[in-house]
Amino acid sequence: MYKAITNYLCCPKCRAKLSLRVDNENEEDVLEGVLSCENGHSFRVSQGVADFNSEEQGFINQWESMGEEQNFEEIDREMDMKNPGEMSQRREMVLGAIADTVSGQDCKVVLDIASGRGLMLAELVKTLDADVHIISIDLSKFVLKYDYRKFKEIAPDRKISYLACDATRLPLKDSVIDAAVTYAGFSNMFGCAGEALREAYRAIKPGGVLVDSYVVIAEESQGFEALHRVCTEQNISGAEDFFLHDGIARHHEELFSAVKCNVVFEGIGVDNGMDLLPYQGEWYAEQVFVSSK
Repeated sequence: MYKAITNYLCCPKCRAKLSLRVDNENEEDVLEGVLSCENGHSFRVSQGVADFNSEEQGFINQWESMGEEQNFEEIDREMDMKNPGEMSQRREMVLGAIADTVSGQDCKVVLDIASGRGLMLAELVKTLDADVHIISIDLSKFVLKYDYRKFKEIAPDRKISYLACDATRLPLKDSVIDAAVTYAGFSNMFGCAGEALREAYRAIKPGGVLVDSYVVIAEESQGFEALHRVCTEQNISGAEDFFLHDGIARHHEELFSAVKCNVVFEGIGVDNGMDLLPYQGEWYAEQVFVSSK
């Protein structure tokens, strides 16, 4: 976590200013330390990651338990091998479309929401100017520590700060981010998606943009029926909105002054053992929304 990020941070519990105690650093990159506010809330910085005490979701993306069974390098390789070739290709198309859109903006600070194993982050590192400060956030401190090590090897000179935090309660001041991006991050938050979208809006500067992607399906489809069953079982009714074009558009238009949708890919779902959607044999689209504040 770079020292410069403290200019953008606030306490996620009380919104007070955070001060930083540095215990170990490497050229402005804080490896160990403590962030604290005047109201007694404190958060550790460990192995380069600021930990705001977030907890992983209960039924998806359990990075901690996955990391206990095998190292993240193995997880990375295994997940890539399981992806059908078509899905890997459309993933690269979507990631490239998001990064290209952001690179066309005048950005000094870019927020990557729900970074996971760093797929979007890798594209941003390739595409954005070297002086852009990237803030990478995820619920899991475990996957972020892996990302920290990985990107120190492949992009040692890039300024990337890692925050383990809840996207529905960002430790960021109002209107401090030039652009926010996420690769399918909001839809994977299920019942928290709407709240996370509002938090991203709050953190983005006037004139800034949100660029986010979605797997979009038809409401009259087996895939939607399966999704609805999962949401009902998990008591997160309404999360289905973020897999339908009209629902996604409505949530964005309620907040942002201008919303544009780009269809990056359309196709028929293939056998995929990793994700519920897209559903095998059914139409789906990869859509990127560009929303201006």
